[in-house]
Amino acid sequence: MKIKPVMSLNMKNKNQEPKTKNQDERSRVQEIRNKSQELRLKTKEPKLKHQGTNLLSWFLVLGSWFFTLFFLLSCTASERNLNPQDKEQANRYYELGLANLRERDSQGALFNFQKALAMDPKNPSIYNGIGLVYLTREEFILAEQNFKKALSLDNSLGDVHNNLGSTLAAQRKTEEAMKHFREAIKNPNYPTPENVYYNMGLIALDIKDYDQASLYFNQAIKVRATFSPAYFQLGRISAYRGSKDLAISYYLQALRFNPAFGEAKLALGITYMEEGKNKLAREKLQQIIDEEPFSPLAAQVRGLLKSLPQ
Repeated sequence: MKIKPVMSLNMKNKNQEPKTKNQDERSRVQEIRNKSQELRLKTKEPKLKHQGTNLLSWFLVLGSWFFTLFFLLSCTASERNLNPQDKEQANRYYELGLANLRERDSQGALFNFQKALAMDPKNPSIYNGIGLVYLTREEFILAEQNFKKALSLDNSLGDVHNNLGSTLAAQRKTEEAMKHFREAIKNPNYPTPENVYYNMGLIALDIKDYDQASLYFNQAIKVRATFSPAYFQLGRISAYRGSKDLAISYYLQALRFNPAFGEAKLALGITYMEEGKNKLAREKLQQIIDEEPFSPLAAQVRGLLKSLPQ
């Protein structure tokens, strides 16, 4: 079974800050300018008799000017990097990247996240966004690299631990994945722990540890009672165990909280077929064709409907 974990998309830019001025940097620049002025005053000496000594003085003056200019430029660059306007612009690009991700425009998302990163290169949320782009493309190595970079900047981010765990789980690196899922759960400020419990349940389900998987899925529902994917997976476990009526109940719950859940409709339709409830099966399967006529699910359903007795 291919593991399809739930990803976490942090909507808040970790490094977004209120507008402030870096007074320490400005003071340092002013101090350097004052020293430069003092240096200019000290070098205004009477002309010396020997031309060689006069040339040496000029070289010293020029050298001091270049040295001062170097530090002034360095301080100005530092101020520019910390400029709140740059952070605001980076945040705008970050928000555009999030919007692209929601619209499944991975190319646009990557473009905007990279723009944001150029302006704010130590922002873990941006690396998380880039990692999500690669995860949706199933480019797992690049996704893993970006999630790990985000955690190197801030190891407390539950959403990044979940996303890295999802990436590792998709590569069958289950022990390492579970380690990051547990790290995400530890964070009391992580807003969607149900995603982590669900992903842990998928790993248990993949190795057919139905008892442990059920515990994780029920924990996800305990956190969020309307979490339809967990009901769907509990339905699958019930079907594997031969409890068809219980499976139907779980599928109906999943559809109650997410009426557009195509996989739940398909599973429910198949279970109705197995129970000989052909009319109910046809109605539920036909809904998939009516709502998603060009989807892969619809193609699968058409084949089922042909084999379904009238």
